[in-house]
Amino acid sequence: MANTTEQTVLTFDGADDYITCGEVVLYDAAAFTIEFWAKRAVNNTEHRIVSQGSNDTLVLDDISTETGFDIGFEANNTFSIDFVNGNFGTAASLDTDWHHWSCIYNPGARECIFYRDGAEVDREKTNVDYEGGGPLYIGRGRENNVAFRGQLTELRVWDTVRSQAEIQNTMNYRLTGSEDNLLAYWPLNEGEGSSVKDRSPNSHDGTISGDAVWAQADIPLSRNSFQLQLLLPSLLFDGAGDYADCGSGIDLSATSFTIEFYGKREEGGKNQMFVNQGQGSGSGGLYIGFRDSDAFTFTFGGQELNTETTYTDLCWHRWSCVYDSSTNDRIIYRNGEEVARDSHSGTAPATGTFYLGFGKGGAASGDVAMDGFLDGKLVDLRIWKRVLTQAEIREGINYGLTGREIDLVAYWPLNEGQGSTVADQTGNGHDGTLHNVGWARLTRSPGTGLADYGYWYRWKLNIPVQTGSTSFQRGRIWA
Repeated sequence: MANTTEQTVLTFDGADDYITCGEVVLYDAAAFTIEFWAKRAVNNTEHRIVSQGSNDTLVLDDISTETGFDIGFEANNTFSIDFVNGNFGTAASLDTDWHHWSCIYNPGARECIFYRDGAEVDREKTNVDYEGGGPLYIGRGRENNVAFRGQLTELRVWDTVRSQAEIQNTMNYRLTGSEDNLLAYWPLNEGEGSSVKDRSPNSHDGTISGDAVWAQADIPLSRNSFQLQLLLPSLLFDGAGDYADCGSGIDLSATSFTIEFYGKREEGGKNQMFVNQGQGSGSGGLYIGFRDSDAFTFTFGGQELNTETTYTDLCWHRWSCVYDSSTNDRIIYRNGEEVARDSHSGTAPATGTFYLGFGKGGAASGDVAMDGFLDGKLVDLRIWKRVLTQAEIREGINYGLTGREIDLVAYWPLNEGQGSTVADQTGNGHDGTLHNVGWARLTRSPGTGLADYGYWYRWKLNIPVQTGSTSFQRGRIWA
């Protein structure tokens, strides 16, 4: 879990404090996931944290019925979701600490799933369908006879069944509001005023009733989404013999994998590899980077996957390379968009020393020449032993990791800023040794203010603006 940091939260008194957010449409019999960070003031007490609907009856097909749900705690301390036609809950949770809670309704499997701090704590068959409708409330029950007494922040509503990996990968980080399948998102960190902003594009802003109080609390929730790495250094390779040696402990043979990083070249038109493992096509050497044609390549087993598009810009981009060992599919993503795909018929990548910043080739056909040293910058390199979906790739673009995510084999933020070692944050021991590699620093100060976890997609201050770019989204800087 991320280190605790002081965050702005909203405190509810358990009497008459709540937020009305209008009608957030969760369709009948449709999937949803609701997540938030919460801290109860007391246990052994009913708490309703988020609800939809009201105690008014609706007439459907000449039958009077109630609709909606309540999510919160029962008096016996179980965390539960209460449909009007069924109640489903977890085992008792007795403490009053901060926790991240996820409540999932999967109509296909007809079950409710509960996660506490990213760990599954229960799943129950529903045998009933959710019947949606009505306003969504934060801090009170559907019938307004049970309120929440405690603190709350970072409430999210998704119109999909989120996987455990998806929950774990983002629960410790603020969102941008542009994530796929995000129906509504209230960070609840305004710090003042009587309204709360929905940061999704759907404008479900909320109005606070009662005397809810803004406060500060230490929570394992980080402001440092990846955009804030603009305040930190990156590795700087000069193209003339610099590289990093991350040891030979990474084995990607006979397995699915995903490799991701931010990279930037200082010069085009030549072979430049960001990542290399193994040597020679006969041994299945792995190469990821640029060919001298300016096509991006994902090569192993002597078989190249190159983008048809050639890239001549020298901007920062997020590259993700995916291999599915069950189907032999290889995919290259650039800034979350698929740019190349094929079916690989050769051998899987070899084991061997994992290098950053050059391609250690041999004489065999298709190998990268020894002049494949990177003239550019590299930061936030991740290796997963599984196939990341496009949605997961897009979701992870803007966020740093904790290092404890499921199936994460190695993670180098590459932002130490000094020294000759780069640390693998997973604890798997794949630390890297730098050979003549320098550190890139900002050429201008970001000032003394706080860049809010904010809504920045372009994370480096010195990224050139490209024609037709729409990636710079709304943001705030407090100075």
